Amino acid sequence: MATQAALLTGLLGVATADVYLHAPRGSNNRLNEQNVNRDNNNRLFDSQNNNKGGYSVGVDDDDYGDANIPVPQATPGFPQVPLAVAEGSEMPIEWTPQHACGPNAKTKCDMIIQWLDDSATTVGGNGGAADWPGTATAVGGNAGGGPGGLRDGQQTGCNDNNDQCPPLNNDNAVNGDTAGQQYGNHEPVQYYLDCRQRARNEGLYTADQNLDGDEARFTRQNPGGGRSGTECAEERDYYPYWHPTPFKDIAVLTSDLSKCTYYQTESQNVMNKGLCTVAAENTADACAAAGGTWEEKGMWNLPPPDCQEMFWTRDNHLGNAENGYAPVYNWSLPQVTGTAASGVNLDTVVVRVRYNITTEDAGGAVTADGEPVAAFDDLDAASNGNQSPVQQDEATEIGSAGVVDGAVDQNGDPRTQQLALNTNQYGRTFEDRSYAVVLENEVAQSQRRRMQASGAPGEDRADVGDCDEVHELHLRGKRGNIVQSYPSVEHDFLPTMLVAEVGDCIRFQVQLSDNDPPNNAGEGLPGSGRGNLALQSLGDKNVPLGTLGEQNFFNSVDEMFAYAYLGQEDLNRNNGNPTCLQEEQIDNNNNEQNVRNCAKLNPVGPSVDAGLVVLNNAGSWAYMSTRENNFSNRSHKGQIIVTERISNTEVVILVILAVIIFSAIVATLYGAYNKGKLPGTDKYNTLHPVGVASTSNKAGAPMGRGPPPGRRGPPPARAGPPPARAGPPPGRPGPPPR
Repeated sequence: MATQAALLTGLLGVATADVYLHAPRGSNNRLNEQNVNRDNNNRLFDSQNNNKGGYSVGVDDDDYGDANIPVPQATPGFPQVPLAVAEGSEMPIEWTPQHACGPNAKTKCDMIIQWLDDSATTVGGNGGAADWPGTATAVGGNAGGGPGGLRDGQQTGCNDNNDQCPPLNNDNAVNGDTAGQQYGNHEPVQYYLDCRQRARNEGLYTADQNLDGDEARFTRQNPGGGRSGTECAEERDYYPYWHPTPFKDIAVLTSDLSKCTYYQTESQNVMNKGLCTVAAENTADACAAAGGTWEEKGMWNLPPPDCQEMFWTRDNHLGNAENGYAPVYNWSLPQVTGTAASGVNLDTVVVRVRYNITTEDAGGAVTADGEPVAAFDDLDAASNGNQSPVQQDEATEIGSAGVVDGAVDQNGDPRTQQLALNTNQYGRTFEDRSYAVVLENEVAQSQRRRMQASGAPGEDRADVGDCDEVHELHLRGKRGNIVQSYPSVEHDFLPTMLVAEVGDCIRFQVQLSDNDPPNNAGEGLPGSGRGNLALQSLGDKNVPLGTLGEQNFFNSVDEMFAYAYLGQEDLNRNNGNPTCLQEEQIDNNNNEQNVRNCAKLNPVGPSVDAGLVVLNNAGSWAYMSTRENNFSNRSHKGQIIVTERISNTEVVILVILAVIIFSAIVATLYGAYNKGKLPGTDKYNTLHPVGVASTSNKAGAPMGRGPPPGRRGPPPARAGPPPARAGPPPGRPGPPPR
């Protein structure tokens, strides 16, 4: 079969190069386990990451039940209430890759960022398998709760099914439990079943690996054809994929900008992909021969993915880019797939990141057409088997035979070194996915605000209609110190510096867990994550402001109290008595681990939406979380900067000034042209023939020459933390590409 247009996502010259998604929080196939390591590394997808990575979610029911306190709200199909975000707003996507990326001379790399939503996972006509992709009307509004919908699930494995979820009869047919709410679901089940039957692309480079089958679930990285949730292994390992998928493209961040045109034109956002009605066939010719119909389908009718240069990151380091902060891409959120008139006011969304790096050790390999190959992402089936430029743990000559004494062995053969090279992993994709995020339109947001209204009688909190723009401010991370939380990150705000304008709103949300390892360092209930937002007078202080009059960020005492105390004053026990312990019961840190200790934010639970605050004043404010800011151990602080909004009148004035300046420049150039003073024009050349010195350049360097150019200095410092507004523009990666 001829090689199809595809690039490997993940060509790697070492054994490990993980990628972890921190915001929205990535699962790495975790769910609600409190272990240091995850329970099931194939729960929803094949991450190839370390078992310690990822964030657990969920509410520990026993903590609340033992104290006769209502258990914090959950949703069927989810361990806890999902993060909710507004359509049209910006959501930061933050991750850390282990190996080098961007303009780093040691490697070439790509980051593929995509999303999956309810429109691609709705239930099919048979009640079990879902239609895909884009062939069914989005159900929406169920936050993944409908049969077959997008959901996190409520358990990590499937009994009597080799821990594979959702359960399938012999991995190839749905059964009565497939759509159970307890099982997580991302790709539609039918999508996997089709992949399991479809012939693989035999034009792909598989090195010297022996694949156990000829279907699309068998790849160089997955030669045994193992199942991970309902993911198709071939689609996972290659991008852009040549058949329809349920994923929509957000961005491609690459070290090779020459690939951008290919990525953007081949994206399913802008083009249909071919699929045969006979599931086993993968080309139009084979489809026709089998009596099937080749269908071009699945185009999402979305803009092509944003394609930019990836940030510079160092190798062998799960940490920050050169600006001192983790890579961030600010995603301008799409519209809900339904409409308010249809009653579809929200979608469930999952964010997916895939990470690849490639080397240029292709040697003298050539393609099937005889063209020389420069790098591994150019290889095809012509380089399989013995023709592969790399072999499993191959030996390589040192190269000093006949020069250095002892460079040959007793038989006269050159001495060799053995490479630590696994051709399964030499072409390797790393992946992480977020937990479910609820995307709301304005109707859904208003409904949420009304349900969460707080404050004095008759006084409601701000609504989305009061905001020129909404900025999300999240609290994310894992409980513990830096060693315990690694390769995840400690509790922190995102963004740590948020820049907005007067008239905008900030929406503060906490998305943590009751199910972090119980021995990890922290305050309050063991294993629990909590946090709040309390203003400080300055960022170097560690005691919050106490009264409304000391600040002008919050518009009322109710707002200030809501962000700091998170509505705990309204919590009651099941017997109707107040939940919070009295002051004398918690003095001197007594009862720190009592679930009723509101000073430690224990009873509020790990998910909190503290509501909107309208920004009515310009200024800069420092803030902290009172629970986890342990000064010498962990700094848990942030900053909000609000600038004056430019009025329409000021915009008109700036436009007029720009026109005046432009007109002056044009007039000056035209005058210089008429006087023969504009180099490069015919009149200038007539007045200044070659070889005749210019009277206007009697002193200094000869015409056309200046001082020799200096060496290029170090790259300029990057901007600070990725702000929600003033750093990267909407839909752009955090720091500007070099």
